[in-house]
Amino acid sequence: MISAIKSVTGTTLFAVMIYAIKSVTGTTLFAVMIYAIKSVTGTTLFAVMIYAIKSVTGTTLFAVMISAIKSVTGTTLFAVMISAIKSVTGTTLFAVMISAIKSVTGATMFAVMISAIKSVTGTTLFAVMISAIKSVTGTTLFAVMISAIKSVTGTTLFAVMIYAINSVAGTTMLPL
Repeated sequence: MISAIKSVTGTTLFAVMIYAIKSVTGTTLFAVMIYAIKSVTGTTLFAVMIYAIKSVTGTTLFAVMISAIKSVTGTTLFAVMISAIKSVTGTTLFAVMISAIKSVTGATMFAVMISAIKSVTGTTLFAVMISAIKSVTGTTLFAVMISAIKSVTGTTLFAVMIYAINSVAGTTMLPL
């Protein structure tokens, strides 16, 4: 554990934690956490978490989380989440979430979600969601949804939804 912390007058709180743990069986649980946080006067809250964990069976559960958040005065909230998880059977459940959100003063709310999931049988359930939304002051609400799903039988159910909606001020509502 390595940690450096400055008092509130220094407006910086910084800490780094690195630790590796082996279980009794000899399997390894490994985690790394790095995070830096500035006080409210610095208007920045930043955190990075990286961790990889192996289960007793030797299968791997891996997740990476990176998030940077600015206070309301900075008007930006940004977060990135990337996670890949393997189940005990060796099948893979994978999900990626990327989201960037600005406060109301920034008038933009933006989010991107991409997820791919394989079931235990090996069949694939895949979904992609991309959505960008502007606040009422921007008068535009825009969203895109794309999803492809395969059933257990191997047949395919595929659906694509794309829709753009303008607010009342834009007087246009257009679904595709």
